[in-house]
Amino acid sequence: MAEVPRGGTQAALARFLDHLRGRNASARTIIEYRRNASEFLAFLETEGVSWLAPSRAVVRAYLASLADRGLAATSVGGKLSAARSF
Repeated sequence: MAEVPRGGTQAALARFLDHLRGRNASARTIIEYRRNASEFLAFLETEGVSWLAPSRAVVRAYLASLADRGLAATSVGGKLSAARSF
């Protein structure tokens, strides 16, 4: 069984961003991943869903909310990539 990260979402986000830095991600990539992952986490919180294992239905609802905002496919792809990586 996987270990549950300690410290909540902000600590997990900080560790995720540190991981990206360790992989020599560009500053721009880190900024985008921070923004996109934070947005996904905020959506989960609004929905009352744990960030540890959101269901497919919740992820689909998130994607639908992005589509409702009229975002370009590339923007949706970037947001989904951050959510999947996190």
